[in-house]
Amino acid sequence: MADINLVRVSVEDEALNKLDYYAEAYPVFYKRALKSLGWYSQQEIKKGIRSGAPGGKKYQEPMKASKRRQMDKAFRKKTKSRYLPMGRLRNAVGYDTKEVNRGIVTVGWLSRTAVRIGSIMEKGIYYYVTPKMRRALLRGRIYTNKKIIEIPARPTFGPMRVVLEPQLVNYLNTKIEQFIQNPNLRGTKTSNRRYRVYNTGITTGGL
Repeated sequence: MADINLVRVSVEDEALNKLDYYAEAYPVFYKRALKSLGWYSQQEIKKGIRSGAPGGKKYQEPMKASKRRQMDKAFRKKTKSRYLPMGRLRNAVGYDTKEVNRGIVTVGWLSRTAVRIGSIMEKGIYYYVTPKMRRALLRGRIYTNKKIIEIPARPTFGPMRVVLEPQLVNYLNTKIEQFIQNPNLRGTKTSNRRYRVYNTGITTGGL
């Protein structure tokens, strides 16, 4: 079974052969292109989360806002006027370039908390309704006879991997060619911030 949190590029075609050549002949441009690819992948995944349908796969319908507020009150959490798809996870995606000298850039979650919550969202989870949980639900005026509460899977990296993976090699080739034509061209990233990724979402390169 494939790791839901890992993508590796393994495309055997002319585009990859060209990329092999560029990686050897223009290592500086290749590394710049890899960083640009990390930024691009990060932005596309964030867009996918915000759209509510990453990779064209719509998330399961969320709980109604009124019910969600009841749940938050029950568990003594801060309520909100509106609840966005995946909440704060939409901003918890980054790219890590610490292995760029090895031809690798990774895109994934930016904190251990995001890893934990993101993994739950990716695969879904069941919670047993314990006596303590049932008391909390009653406190929030939520009445249920269920013994199990299910949070359905809302995959992000899986669907985005399907969309992004076929683009990666061509993206790198195009970027390197742009740098060759204009060595002073800046990459597409708009910040010098360096991210630390705690869990791999997409891995590219490794030539």
